[in-house]
Amino acid sequence: MGKSMFTIAAGIALLAGCFVLESAFGRKADADEEQGGDRQASGERPSLADWQIAHWLLVDNRGEIALAEVAEESASNTDVKKFAEQIRDEHQEFLQQLEQIVALAPRHARPASAARANGNAGEEGLDIVAVKQQIGEQCRKSALNELEKMKGPAFDRCYVGLQIGMHMHILDSLKVLSRYASPELDRLIDESEDSAQSHLEQAKRLMAALEKERQGGPRSARRPSRDNREFGFPDSGRNFQSFGSRSSQRD
Repeated sequence: MGKSMFTIAAGIALLAGCFVLESAFGRKADADEEQGGDRQASGERPSLADWQIAHWLLVDNRGEIALAEVAEESASNTDVKKFAEQIRDEHQEFLQQLEQIVALAPRHARPASAARANGNAGEEGLDIVAVKQQIGEQCRKSALNELEKMKGPAFDRCYVGLQIGMHMHILDSLKVLSRYASPELDRLIDESEDSAQSHLEQAKRLMAALEKERQGGPRSARRPSRDNREFGFPDSGRNFQSFGSRSSQRD
């Protein structure tokens, strides 16, 4: 009887052990499968460098979108409105890809402290992400403030001129940042570089067309217009025309 009870107890213990072992492996398999699904859905955590680069590019793209939304509402030229809509849509697409990278912050990425964000670097040094965000916000305010002063064709030329400068800046930034990006992020940067180059060439051609339209108006070409004086040039038409001609030759 005692031997039978021992055998039954041993059997129960063995079954319990198998159940526990099976449950443990089952949970691990489920966890691995779930983790693998998460990686496929959201990707691996980026390196600190990729995370910082994504933040950097995020700022520039948000600035582009903000100006494009204003131009869609305020531009008087149909082609400028269409260009602004294209800028908004294509930069929004890139922005969404960058936001996916930014959302997966590396475990060792330090959050921006209030001291560093308010201009006091402290012993930890600058938070380059926070500084870039502040620069982007300041540039966006300055550009919007300038656009608010313009109406009609003057607004159109001001917006397109900003696009030329901003896309030259973005292209140079992409070229430098690609040196520090991972191969995965670098492929995304290459695609964005092609898009930025296309936007720059479009903006140059559009500026040439706007200036040609201005010169063909009723105002005398021999006298500086009020619009020219607003931009700070005694006679900017000749410079823009030459700039557009060089662009057309390269195209």
